[in-house]
Amino acid sequence: MPGPRGPMGGGRTVEKPANFGNVMGKLVHYCRNYLPVIIIALVLGAAGTICQIIGPDKLKDMTNEIVKGLPAVVNGKPVMNSVDFNAVGRIAWLLVALYVGYAVLSYVQSWMMANVTQRTAQRLRESISVKINKLPLKYFDKVSYGDVLSRITNDVDAIGQTLGQSLGSLITSATLFVGALVMMFYNNVIMTLCAIGASILGLIIMMVIMGIIASVILNFTTIGRSMYAVGGNMEASRLSGISVHKTQIMVFVLSGIFAAVAGLVIAGRLHSAQPQAADGYEMDAIASVVIGGASLSGGKGKVSGTFIGAILLAVIRNGLNILNVSSFWQKVVIGLVIAFAVSFDTLRRKVDAH
Repeated sequence: MPGPRGPMGGGRTVEKPANFGNVMGKLVHYCRNYLPVIIIALVLGAAGTICQIIGPDKLKDMTNEIVKGLPAVVNGKPVMNSVDFNAVGRIAWLLVALYVGYAVLSYVQSWMMANVTQRTAQRLRESISVKINKLPLKYFDKVSYGDVLSRITNDVDAIGQTLGQSLGSLITSATLFVGALVMMFYNNVIMTLCAIGASILGLIIMMVIMGIIASVILNFTTIGRSMYAVGGNMEASRLSGISVHKTQIMVFVLSGIFAAVAGLVIAGRLHSAQPQAADGYEMDAIASVVIGGASLSGGKGKVSGTFIGAILLAVIRNGLNILNVSSFWQKVVIGLVIAFAVSFDTLRRKVDAH
């Protein structure tokens, strides 16, 4: 996908460095004069996030204090004697301090990082300008001056965005994640362990359960054997007494059920139900089945093979992402994998026929 574009970029995307670690080391060395300020800003951001995490817990304490007056309301007694308003007031002022502290610390962090970003970008542009002026004139016979400025502008803008936004967001997100886990364990250890276990093992358990159900249906039921028969030869199945129409209906019903379960899993991952969330997954499903040894001509295939095919497809996609291959070319690669698998299956059928 296209990267950030500078005002002089002309649509050019930011290129990835050949050696990321070496580039980051040079950037840290270049920003060494601002490292104390950056560290202070990140610490302030982390402190503000801690205030944000503690706030809901204190709000819970205030709610518990107020709820103590509910029995008095039900029994028609004065609420003033049942609720400790001094404790409620202390918690309320503490909440105000926490949320104000979060807002102030976040603002100070953003202000400090913005200043560091601007000064670093200015120094980079000045240094690069000096280097450009030292280039021989014959260099610009092959490369236009505007093209050089375009690359520089995009790269400097990307560095500025990393310093000003990405670095702070990374520290804040890490602090929020760790802090949320700490508060969850502080409130209820058992519920926290159950939530973590369900999040990690939920998808695996769901996949295993669906795989077992599909395997049992295909291998140990009449309708499963009918599916293989209809897929292999529809006319022969009809002549042997199998209800082809009924079998086809059951195939679509089971496909809809499994698709619904997959939709629930995706909705759980995204915390929302989006109609376009699984757009393009049908190609992944076909590729997984074909890679797993199933025949698109029908009559052949196993659940275990599909499982292995899905794992191989995930490995292929992960490798393509690591190589920074665009989503368009990823679809092309998956299509080629499907074409190769279909061609191999066709050749194997011809060899078996002979």
